[in-house]
Amino acid sequence: MLSVGIRESIRNGKYDGQLIEDLGIKTDIVVRARWSDLQPNSTTNTQYDRIADNLSRIGKANGQANTMFVAEPFSMDANLGDFKLDAEVSGIEDITITSDDGKKVFGTQKLTLDHHNVTITTPPISDGIGTQRITIIGSTKGKQIIKTYRTVRVVPTDEQRVHIATTPFTFNGKSTSVGLFNSAETAPVDGWSLHNGKWMVGNGTLYNNNVVTSLEVFMTAPVGTHVNFNLDVNLDCETEFDYLGLLTKSDNKETPILTTVSRLVAGRIIPGVSGRNTVVKGAYPFTTTTENFSVILRFTSDVISGFKGATINSFTASAATAPAPPSSVSKGHRKPIIF
Repeated sequence: MLSVGIRESIRNGKYDGQLIEDLGIKTDIVVRARWSDLQPNSTTNTQYDRIADNLSRIGKANGQANTMFVAEPFSMDANLGDFKLDAEVSGIEDITITSDDGKKVFGTQKLTLDHHNVTITTPPISDGIGTQRITIIGSTKGKQIIKTYRTVRVVPTDEQRVHIATTPFTFNGKSTSVGLFNSAETAPVDGWSLHNGKWMVGNGTLYNNNVVTSLEVFMTAPVGTHVNFNLDVNLDCETEFDYLGLLTKSDNKETPILTTVSRLVAGRIIPGVSGRNTVVKGAYPFTTTTENFSVILRFTSDVISGFKGATINSFTASAATAPAPPSSVSKGHRKPIIF
């Protein structure tokens, strides 16, 4: 039995309906599959080798064969203050770091053309903790030769964390120990924001879809410290598909404190609380397993929205001196539901 598959890449916009390799783009080189590439269970693909050979030839012709820039991971943490980025570079004279839209230049550093490891240092890329997307531009002889992006989580130093064992915490917005972190797909206006004196998702009237927005409080305490997180939030969202989560993060591992069992999908655990006209209120206990940790209040929505979202009435934390009372989620004037 012979199966044949054909795939065509079609352009849109100005070149709507035209094939990429024939009409849509004027190409210098077209690399097509050979018969050996199409054999079942083939372990090689000569197209890759031929593409590599052509890139090598072009690099030697334009002088960029020895150009290199490696800086991993693509998402990283950095403390407040001067920004430092470790990279492996070659063939680049200048590195410039800007905001992702290019409107703000954070700094430029001169490099040597040889292959070496370097720490690129600029003034602060953010005036507070939170998410910052940066653009890295490399140039030689005044000509741009690389452009790449990184996402940086700006986090506090150990000294700037809330020392929760001795200092109770009350949420009053962003600070040197509290940051706002939105996913790359979440616009700032769609995430947690301050309106009429209260923090809420979006504008408090109608939240957007595909939102992942987090308020993260960075804390420190001796291992084994018992902490109570006290929460009072008005919640109005799509049941079981959009939800408010309360999580802790230790050693880069997130653990949900609030969970509910799905009534629609058997066995599905929702990492939070969802529902219409709901009040999430109670004390949620936690025992520290590392000295440095954080607590995250996160709102997540899917492709459908149409409700008010979440509004924080109060959010506090303190070292526990007695067992915490049970937490609850209530709807309207109904009797609270005990988890």
